[in-house]
Amino acid sequence: MKIWKVNIMPVNNLKTSIIQQYHVRKVYYKAIMQKMRQAQVLTKIIIKTAISESSDWLQFRDSFESLINNNSRITNVQRFHYLKRALQGEAFESIANIQVTNDNFSIAWELLRSLKH
Repeated sequence: MKIWKVNIMPVNNLKTSIIQQYHVRKVYYKAIMQKMRQAQVLTKIIIKTAISESSDWLQFRDSFESLINNNSRITNVQRFHYLKRALQGEAFESIANIQVTNDNFSIAWELLRSLKH
């Protein structure tokens, strides 16, 4: 016959543990939801841009730099995704074949800057 050892937690400790877990999950959930809302806002702000004239490029560049590049909460991979989603036409084609990686964002951004200057 097996004898099972069972640790019985006092009800007060169990209740405290459940409440603590609830609060940890609630804080974690709020943080995730906040990041998702921030990403949605940025997605709505950066619109498809046909960069056909230098004035279009300057406006796009300034907006992208202030909203995306200067945002310390966004990784380079995320920046690269935003960049690809924001471009179309010749501007998009110039970076379309560059693989989306952390290091390649800087390469793609500099390539665009060099083409538009």
